[in-house]
Amino acid sequence: MLVRSRSRCQWAAVSLLFVASICAAGPKLQTHRIDPGRELIITDLAVVDSPMASYPGPWSFGHLIRNLAGPGNEGAFLESWLGSWETDQMVNKQVIPARRELARQLLRQWQERDGFQPPPPVLGPGGAPVRSDAGPSKWDPNFFHAPFRLLAIVNRLDTGIRIVRKEVEENRGLPGLTKVEVKKTEMELSVGLTGTPQYYGSSEAQSVGEARFVFAAIDQAGEPIPGGFTVIFEYGLPGQDMASAVSWASLWHSLGDHKSFDDAYRRQLMAITGGFSKDGSTLRQIRTNDAAFGEVQELREFSYTGSVTTSGASGSATQARLSPSTVAGTPAPEFALGGETAYQLALSAYINDQEREILDVAHVVPGTVDVSGKTVGFLGARAVLAPVGEAGDREKNAGFFWDAPRIQEREARRIFSLNTCNGCHGAETAAAGGFHIFPRRAGEEARLSDFLRLDGRDLRVPDPPARARAQRPLCRNRASHPAHGGAPFPKVDPTSCATS
Repeated sequence: MLVRSRSRCQWAAVSLLFVASICAAGPKLQTHRIDPGRELIITDLAVVDSPMASYPGPWSFGHLIRNLAGPGNEGAFLESWLGSWETDQMVNKQVIPARRELARQLLRQWQERDGFQPPPPVLGPGGAPVRSDAGPSKWDPNFFHAPFRLLAIVNRLDTGIRIVRKEVEENRGLPGLTKVEVKKTEMELSVGLTGTPQYYGSSEAQSVGEARFVFAAIDQAGEPIPGGFTVIFEYGLPGQDMASAVSWASLWHSLGDHKSFDDAYRRQLMAITGGFSKDGSTLRQIRTNDAAFGEVQELREFSYTGSVTTSGASGSATQARLSPSTVAGTPAPEFALGGETAYQLALSAYINDQEREILDVAHVVPGTVDVSGKTVGFLGARAVLAPVGEAGDREKNAGFFWDAPRIQEREARRIFSLNTCNGCHGAETAAAGGFHIFPRRAGEEARLSDFLRLDGRDLRVPDPPARARAQRPLCRNRASHPAHGGAPFPKVDPTSCATS
């Protein structure tokens, strides 16, 4: 069965247009058609290969890291973050296995190229390194050596705009007749914390959307790391009301006035990005997508803390830090194991219990859940896809989807799976290779998945094969679901992670 859905890019455009069409407050938006390549997903080489994307330019990896880390803390910030792959990490009662080769290639080789020799690691049982806080780092990173290349700058205003259709009852007086109740469908728009609440994690989020910088890791020869490794810096667009949303929409939409990606376009884009990336106060999270350094493709998420006090042999230091955190909206890998396991039954029980919320994309995946009388981590410490395999097979790595026995509503299964990190990067969007924006060579524009297509055509994805269900359909299009009145908008949480 084919499931018809708008692409992610179309969804962002719908949000932008909807803000423009119904809001009287705030600056008036231009009336030209949205140009996705100039306003939503910007991958043109005149931008991503421009001096502004090379250190110390404002779109470079080094510039963004310096803004987050603070003066003099850049080395410790990177060692804490990239070095976290050297050892197992514990998040939400789950172990994230180490990927030491990642730290070696992306951190240690960078340090060696800078002429810095880090102190030898402390070894634990079995010879595995054990990280220890040794006080402030003596490494002063040369960001001209940073092994990361800009792929795209992305406007995700749609993460702060939720468009829903609702049935409302009104009393309508008809000539010669008594008043009768008539049901009609209205459009309702909200701004700010309106996607799945789990995404922002707090009702105090001061954001009307997001904007993102997407980077890919490269080797010392400047080639993309085989298999692919991407990093997304995800910033909130400051504001909390409709006027703020319209203001940001106007700024992004005005980029479409330019006929080329010339100096004037880049200067205007720089003014926009400077409004949210000047420091870490608006950073929501950093996400990574790793198909290069492990047996399975893995997505991780990191939360930003502006000041953490650490103690070591050299004394105490207060510094910014990125810490591993749970991945938004995605259960732990154990809940994806096949068969009627206790974990699978717990997943189906959750989806059945939260069916209405899932159909409205208003569900929250809890941190823990009871499995056979034991409290276990439900929200995943990482998201994994199918085994990566050999390099030539990575294009086939699009088979992952969430399913479980005894799910009562198959459309709830699809929507739930689509709004997880690995479902969105897997079979629910047919994301070949598990990426939506692919690593690129210098001088080549990044390739986009069909889910991010810019040509305006609807995306048709084969419904992932469900496990055998007696007398149950695989899936049905959301438009046929009576709870939603045939609404044409896709049931995709716009706050999910698809731009990596």
